[in-house]
Amino acid sequence: MSEDLNIEYIEEAILGMMISNSDSIMPIIERLMPEDFTKKINGDVFQVMVNLYNEYTSFDALVLEKELAKNGKLNIFGGRSKIAELLENAPVATNLEAYVDILKDKSIKLRLKEACDNIVSEINRDYKQAKELLDLSQAKIFSIEAEKTKDPIVSIKSLGEERRRKIIELSETGNKDILGIQTSFSEYDKITGGLHGSDLLILAARPAVGKTAFAINLAINVAKQKKTVLFFSLEMGNEQLYNRILSICSGLSAKKIKENNLNQEELFKSTKTEEVIKDYPIYIAGDATVTVLDIKNYARKFKMNNNLDFIVIDYLQLISSTSQNKQREQQVSEISRSLKLLAKELNVPILALSQLSRGVENRSDKRPMLSDLRESGAIEQDADQVIFLHRNDYYEREEDKGEKKGNDNVQKVEVIIGKHRNGSTGTLFLSFDLSCQKFKDNIYTQGGNN
Repeated sequence: MSEDLNIEYIEEAILGMMISNSDSIMPIIERLMPEDFTKKINGDVFQVMVNLYNEYTSFDALVLEKELAKNGKLNIFGGRSKIAELLENAPVATNLEAYVDILKDKSIKLRLKEACDNIVSEINRDYKQAKELLDLSQAKIFSIEAEKTKDPIVSIKSLGEERRRKIIELSETGNKDILGIQTSFSEYDKITGGLHGSDLLILAARPAVGKTAFAINLAINVAKQKKTVLFFSLEMGNEQLYNRILSICSGLSAKKIKENNLNQEELFKSTKTEEVIKDYPIYIAGDATVTVLDIKNYARKFKMNNNLDFIVIDYLQLISSTSQNKQREQQVSEISRSLKLLAKELNVPILALSQLSRGVENRSDKRPMLSDLRESGAIEQDADQVIFLHRNDYYEREEDKGEKKGNDNVQKVEVIIGKHRNGSTGTLFLSFDLSCQKFKDNIYTQGGNN
């Protein structure tokens, strides 16, 4: 039997099992899509069966015959006699998994061949740089690897069931109002519902206000929930970032950890903290990342082999563009759009840090606004959330700045949600310990706006 005939037999066997045994339908439709069938008419009949199952849960050969006739597909398929043939030759249900495995394997191979043919075609056209071709190749391979087994077109019924499942799951943990990943900043979670897959979040502030510290705090809080974080550190080295994590988690002075100037008691505390944080699922991508293509490729590759729940990029303006002939504003627009598409592709929230323009310094009220985002209005357009940090003490006289003593070392930081595509904006306040760089909830919060 040739391979093509064998696959045709497998496809018809699967359709036969779906008609003869309603219990086999769900395990099949959970793994296959119409596109997995090599014969288009078989894929069309499969889709009709899926629709019937979704509407009636079970159906027989007569119902299928009428539905195919109504859709103008009965004669193309082979008529009533073909349906009878499928019923007669339907294998026992115990072979179901093996048959689905064979068809899925064939489908993946065909998709890989198609992807490779497309890539070779792009190479032969010789108008793209090697890095762009690598990005294209990895995107195509990743889409096959991470392909959802269900039809990408879903009903509102299934979406509603998924939402109710999440609410039930969260109510059991006492967090029924937080549908996303919790940040452990209670007011932020109340306003936003936490961090949501496919969202691009922009965190912006003037230098030294605490952007990186806030991002690291978020990463730690997410990792404490056994959620995996991928941190692209484009500004500081891996050792510096580790020291900052250690300082935040231990409460020890970041300066003393950096200078390795800990007394015996502090050294003991540091060691105990390191025993805890070594199990946090935080992964750092440092020097190797330069362009947005690098970030996309590393993130895709990482997700192929690991769980991935949250991505942090520090920071956006340090990402190089592959379009060197374009103005920087256009480059940043391309970068922000690429990050939004990556968040959607991976279904993972991405937090990208961004600088603010100096224009904020020229106003009496120095709280940042959307117009202060540096280099591109596209950042605002692509972002699902824009979060600003503001500290009054940042604008004190130069001689009053620096690490403070005692309680003065803890500052109040305004966290301003300047844009929220899917909800309210508003301002909340956190405490920021300048010594160890730790952010904590603050009791005073200003209400949100619709």
